Amino acid sequence: MKCPESSPQSARAQSKIRHIRDLLILGQSVQTVALDLGDANASGFITLFRKAVGQPPARYLAVRMAVAGHQSQRGIAMREAAE
Repeated sequence: MKCPESSPQSARAQSKIRHIRDLLILGQSVQTVALDLGDANASGFITLFRKAVGQPPARYLAVRMAVAGHQSQRGIAMREAAE
């Protein structure tokens, strides 16, 4: 079964969302990212992000940080067990 190809607009939108996620992960605030992308306020940006990612930026970051912390703790435990 062939997967339908995405449109150029869809590819651009996905690229934009990846860039937004990168900026948020690097610590830029939602307000700063929203303004940099031309949104008048964070509300519209949050709606766009939620529709694209499935959760608002704050929850996305909280989950991502929790997963990263868990992986970090797991790595420490594995190193200690190997010693």
